[in-house]
Amino acid sequence: MKFIVEGTRRINMAQEWKETEIKRNDIHKLLENTKKLAVMYSELLKTKREGWEKVLNTQMKKDEQLKKEHSGS
Repeated sequence: MKFIVEGTRRINMAQEWKETEIKRNDIHKLLENTKKLAVMYSELLKTKREGWEKVLNTQMKKDEQLKKEHSGS
């Protein structure tokens, strides 16, 4: 008889459990922060690229001037 009562309690307890949506706010926040970091890093790389392009263009112009001076002398 005890077994039947315990079995009934287990069934009743199982019916009390409700399914809920699994929320992982920690993972969502981590993904948002990763996205922000990626955007910031992309902007940094863009700025560095523009700077290096200016440096290389200046160097190319100096090289062209030196070639003209050497060929003209």
